[in-house]
Amino acid sequence: MELQLSSETINLVKKSIAKNTQNAYRLAMRQFELWNGDGEINDSSLANYIGFLSSSGRKPACAAQIIAALRKRSDLLSVPDPVGPLTKSVMSGFRRSSPAPQQANGMNWDNVQKICAKIPSDLASIRDKAMILTMSDAMLRVSELVNLNVGDLGNDTILVCRSKTDQNSHGVELFLGPPTIDALRIWIMEAGFFNGPLFRPVLKGNQVERRLSTRQVMRIVKARAESAGLKASSHSFRVGSCQSLAEAGASLVEMQQAGRWRDPKMPAYYSRRQSAKRGAMNKYKYGQAND
Repeated sequence: MELQLSSETINLVKKSIAKNTQNAYRLAMRQFELWNGDGEINDSSLANYIGFLSSSGRKPACAAQIIAALRKRSDLLSVPDPVGPLTKSVMSGFRRSSPAPQQANGMNWDNVQKICAKIPSDLASIRDKAMILTMSDAMLRVSELVNLNVGDLGNDTILVCRSKTDQNSHGVELFLGPPTIDALRIWIMEAGFFNGPLFRPVLKGNQVERRLSTRQVMRIVKARAESAGLKASSHSFRVGSCQSLAEAGASLVEMQQAGRWRDPKMPAYYSRRQSAKRGAMNKYKYGQAND
């Protein structure tokens, strides 16, 4: 017999999970249910589904998503966890047989300057320059960028109220350099708004409304980079700043703190080439630790 939850309990459970995560779990469950039909949800059926995902050319992240969704379901309904030895073994094989994930092109600080130098001076361009500089300085995820408000801007910082690694909204102040602060103030003054969303679409007649969506930001970033002869995604500025920090001599701990990563593995992965150049062999055999 399934556990019956009150509406208040359900609401609190929903609030405990980020909205994007809820949507991802819902989609993963829907796809699994279409494949599984009325079949039992257990270690065997889940392992077979992961095999199906692998043969269909899907990535291990898709399998990890349904595993996480089913485990959350098990917690909420107090039913047995379907992830057993067979699923774990199949998942391990899936990861080993899949190519390494492709890293976003890093837009380091020099690339950011090249992109900004190609941006003209109309209102949308003023916004895009401010947006790109902010993403680079604060190492923002696109979801963090679109949720910024005018009131979050300080004299030399920007307040990120909520992020992937701060689901409880404790907030964090991130440093912005003088050129970025100036670009943001020019955007706000030219657009003529002083509260509400910081980055908004520019419509006909230069009227500014609502927040930019993550999809719009991705399109803007790609187009601005292409105009400078570069290829970039919305994640490129986060990766590129990590790489520039490594080039400048920042420690792994400093990079992890700047990018707000829970685990040092990601900044270590992004900056592996830069760190190799600054490694012991170059330093002690060739005496060129900063080359």
